[in-house]
Amino acid sequence: MIERLPPAYGTSLGSAEVGAVVGPFEVNDGSGPSFVVAKLTDRSAAGAYTLDDVREQVRERVVQQKNVERLLAELRQSTHVQISL
Repeated sequence: MIERLPPAYGTSLGSAEVGAVVGPFEVNDGSGPSFVVAKLTDRSAAGAYTLDDVREQVRERVVQQKNVERLLAELRQSTHVQISL
């Protein structure tokens, strides 16, 4: 939904065609002004996502989470902690 983008993005990308390069346009994220050049790679209608729309993203997140859990388990096993009172 283009209305959820920061105003500068919405204004610049709102009428752009897919594949168009827009900019540079100025944005200010609070740390000072920056300039953006963006390429519109896809445009889809607003609405709820279906599982097919997000299936790959969900799969990647699950794999990433399992990798983090595996790494933490390995670190816990290989780390020695001694508490002396």
